Amino acid sequence: MPSYRLLSAPAARAISVWGLWATSQEINAAFRKVPALHSFSLCSVGAGQGFDEGLLWHKGENRSPPFEVHLHGGQGIASTFSSWLESLHWQELISSPNPLQNRFLQARGLANALWASRALHGDPPAAPSWQAVLENPPKVVLAGPTNVGKSTLMNAWLGADRVTVSPHPGTTRDSVEVGILMGEGEASAEVRLVDTAGFGVFENDLDQAALIQTREACDQAWKVVWLCDAHTPPIAPVAQWVQSSPSEHLRVLLRTDLEETWCPEDLWPGPWIRGSCHQDAPTLLAEIEQALFEPLGILSFVR
Repeated sequence: MPSYRLLSAPAARAISVWGLWATSQEINAAFRKVPALHSFSLCSVGAGQGFDEGLLWHKGENRSPPFEVHLHGGQGIASTFSSWLESLHWQELISSPNPLQNRFLQARGLANALWASRALHGDPPAAPSWQAVLENPPKVVLAGPTNVGKSTLMNAWLGADRVTVSPHPGTTRDSVEVGILMGEGEASAEVRLVDTAGFGVFENDLDQAALIQTREACDQAWKVVWLCDAHTPPIAPVAQWVQSSPSEHLRVLLRTDLEETWCPEDLWPGPWIRGSCHQDAPTLLAEIEQALFEPLGILSFVR
C-alpha cells in the first residue's frame, strides 16, 4: 500500500514537504506523471481542476522516501491533501522511527524546528541558555490578584476568547494551559501559557484548593508573569508573594489607561512593564515577550 508523511515542521511556513513511499506506477496513478530520476516536475494535485500545484521530486527507489512533493504550506492544503490521498487508499505514516525527526515534525515554533534540525545533523543545536527552552516548551504562568485581568491578557495572546472572562472575582478556579508561540522569526518558540486562579482572601475549600494549585504552578514555572492593577494596589498576602518571588520573574502593571493610584516600585523596586490590554495589547505583549526571551541572548543558529 502506498504511504505518505509530512516531512516539514507544522509551524507557520510557505511550503509543506511530503514524503511519498510508492512505486512509479502508484505515483503515476495519483499525480498523472512520474518525473525523471533525480528531477522535479510541476504537478497538479487533486482530481479535476486540482486544489494545489506543487513540485514532485523523484529521488530514486533506493532512497527513503523515493518521492517527495512540495506544496503550499497552509493548513487547508495539508488537510485536503491528506484526505485526497486517503481517498486513493494511501496510508498516512504518523510518526518517524527517529525521535529527533518526530521532534522536528512536531515543532510549532521556528526556533524549535531549527533546534531539532540541527540536532538531527549532529550540529550544536542552540546556545546553552536556549537548550531547555527549545527541547521542551517551558511554562509561563500568569499570576496575581483576583480579577486583575489574567484571562483577558491570555485571550489577547490567543487572539480569541478561549478563556472565560468575568468581572466577578474567582472566575478562573482551575489552571488553564495552552501552547502558544512567542517571539518573532527564527527566535519564535513555543511556550505553555498557564492562566491561574487569582490570589486573594478565600474562605471556602474550593477556593483554597485553587490557591494551592496556583502556588504549585508558580513553583513549577520557567517564568511567572506577576500582574497587578494600576488602579487597585494588591492586598498584603499578594504583595508579600510578589516580593518573595525570584528576580527573573516579570512584573506587569495592567490597566494603565486608568489613573495609577499607587507606586508598584514601592512594592518591588525592580523593572515593571506597564500597559493596557484594552488600549494597546500588541505593544504590551511584545514587551512581555522581549523581557522573557532577552535574557537568553541570541540563538546560536540565528545568523
